[in-house]
Amino acid sequence: MFQGTCHSRILSGMLVALFVAGIAITIMAQAPSNTINACVGRVTGIVRIVPAGTPCRRTETPIQWNITGPMGPQGPAGAQGPAGGFTVYDADGTFVGSMLTSALAAFSIDGEWYAATLGPDGYTQSNMQLWYLDTVCGDGPYYWFGAAGGPPSSSPVPLVLNQFFRGLTVIGTVGYWQLREPYVAFYGDKTPGAPPNQSYRNGPDAPCEPYVNVNYVNWYRRLVAITMPVYKLPLSMR
Repeated sequence: MFQGTCHSRILSGMLVALFVAGIAITIMAQAPSNTINACVGRVTGIVRIVPAGTPCRRTETPIQWNITGPMGPQGPAGAQGPAGGFTVYDADGTFVGSMLTSALAAFSIDGEWYAATLGPDGYTQSNMQLWYLDTVCGDGPYYWFGAAGGPPSSSPVPLVLNQFFRGLTVIGTVGYWQLREPYVAFYGDKTPGAPPNQSYRNGPDAPCEPYVNVNYVNWYRRLVAITMPVYKLPLSMR
């Protein structure tokens, strides 16, 4: 009885080994093929994967499909990555900009490229005055270029703005850059006691201060204001 049991176990093991070997051979034989063959039940919808050349049952429909499909169209271009060299990140690891010099960084806002000075404590703040051509700080802001005595004559040398980056002057969380348009000349022929005709602010939220222009031509260039991104400090360079 012991010998019969032993023979049965040996025979069972051989059968299992042959079965596994048969599966391996079948898989190896099908590996180079790029086509999957199957039979789909017409009533049940059940799909059976079968080897190539295997006939389907009378209640099934043969189908096949490729493992690798045709190449699709090329996708859209990805977003602009950081420029090479040193880059700046905030305390959360968010990319801020790429360093152009030891203090000047370039970055993109709404698809436009700008440059501003910054450091570990954020953007370098400016004390630039914002000028307006009325007394309620409505017409502006402008950048004051200079003044000359007498009536308006020729305009100062035009500002060259042939640049890859728009240079920003930052006050608070607002950045300002100069438009590429002719200078604005404002001439005030003042007499004693006459009211002011211009004004200025020492920041976007500062009080509107009147300015008396006494027989001087003041040259201005309009500023464009943009809201600067806010980052978690301190900033770090990598």
